[in-house]
Amino acid sequence: MKSLIDYLPEKKEDQWLVIDTVEGIWSDILRERFNQIDKWDRKFLVWDSTLDRKNTVLGEEVGEVANAILEDDVLNLRNELIQVAAVCVAWIETLDNPPSLDSE
Repeated sequence: MKSLIDYLPEKKEDQWLVIDTVEGIWSDILRERFNQIDKWDRKFLVWDSTLDRKNTVLGEEVGEVANAILEDDVLNLRNELIQVAAVCVAWIETLDNPPSLDSE
C-alpha cells in the first residue's frame, strides 16, 4: 500500500509532521471502520440500508459531535469526528460497490 508520502510532489522536511499526523488520522478512521464492521456483523464494502437510514446514522454521529462541542470534551470530540468519517467512508464504499441482487 502506498503511503501519503508517495503522493507528495516534493518531500520537504517540514512536511513529515503533517504526513505522520494525517496517516495517523487515516489509521484511526480505518480502525473505526473495522470496528463498525465487527459491531454490525457486516461484510466489508456492504451497507445495504436505505439512503434515509444512512442519513439518519450519519446525522446521529454528527449530533454526537455537537454534544462533545457543547460539553467542551476535546478527546470525545476527536473520537466522534473519527466515527463520522468512518460512517462517510462506509457510505462511499457502498456507492462505489453497490450490493448485487445476488447478495440479498
